[in-house]
Amino acid sequence: MKKFIILSILFTLHSTLYSQTLTTSVTKVGEAWQVAVGLTTEATDYCDLQMDVDCAGAFLVSDVEAGAPLAAHTVRYGEFEGMTRVLAYSLDDTVFALDGTPLMTILLTPIEGQTAEAVRLTAIRVAHTSGAEDLVADVTVGLIESAIRGVTAAGSQSQAYDLTGRRIDVPAKGLYVIDGRKQVR
Repeated sequence: MKKFIILSILFTLHSTLYSQTLTTSVTKVGEAWQVAVGLTTEATDYCDLQMDVDCAGAFLVSDVEAGAPLAAHTVRYGEFEGMTRVLAYSLDDTVFALDGTPLMTILLTPIEGQTAEAVRLTAIRVAHTSGAEDLVADVTVGLIESAIRGVTAAGSQSQAYDLTGRRIDVPAKGLYVIDGRKQVR
């Protein structure tokens, strides 16, 4: 019992020594989304990374690629309690730097007939070579397209309305609003 209390205190002290900044970037690739996850901190002895991806039933995690800091690590992912758990680990405690460089890129493929505007990255944890863990954050990543795909110009046909606001195909004699201007015919 004493051993557990001591480990718990060490974890608390160790995790409060460093400030951490989590960065994400989202890119649309065809119908899929790529979510790149980076982390910046002062600690230099991290060896493992774990996070859960909650896709709200609208996406499947179809691929996970390790970024440069995790190139020597084994990356695995699979279903866990309704989410996808992503792990990056090293059997020989190879350490990686957390300098904001993307640690991994997660490819999300939409499930036909389902929609969601965001996914949640939850329980993001990084482990030190000592075995202590830091809980980094839970973050919601928006998946909304912001680009205008194209603008279709209206035809050159004039729009005519009478004074009550009814659209008129062929204006007869009278007062009309044509293309936003008052005109007498």
